Amino acid sequence: MPLFYDPTVGLTRTQLKAAPVTYSTGLKEKIASLQTTDATSTVIWTLSNILEGTTVWIDCKICAQETSDAERAGYQVSGLFYRPAAGAVTQQGSTVSKFTIESDANYDVEFNISSPDLELKVTGAAGDTTNWVAIIQYFIVTDS
Repeated sequence: MPLFYDPTVGLTRTQLKAAPVTYSTGLKEKIASLQTTDATSTVIWTLSNILEGTTVWIDCKICAQETSDAERAGYQVSGLFYRPAAGAVTQQGSTVSKFTIESDANYDVEFNISSPDLELKVTGAAGDTTNWVAIIQYFIVTDS
């Protein structure tokens, strides 16, 4: 049996590398931050201009800290998005929330489609000044 054989797929690593698909980015990691001062949903990061014939897997870890140290929150969310030929960006299925930990239930994170863009949005609480940091990991596969 060849080295790196995956019995669940039946392909070796070499065969996987030779598969006829184009990986347009490989794994990308971005860090974004901002401060909110109310309960308005605010874009913390945008993946701009998703091309037609593209699928995107995205995983985000988000941490929030209210500046008076009264509130905090942590999230990990993932999603699969695609843009077909001559179509708009669409989410496949639902957002997967791996965990949500909040001291204030008004805090929130969400994906928002503003085709051809994909946004990660955060929401604080009324009267709170909150610092947000997000680590975004994603990769893109194209059909050409």
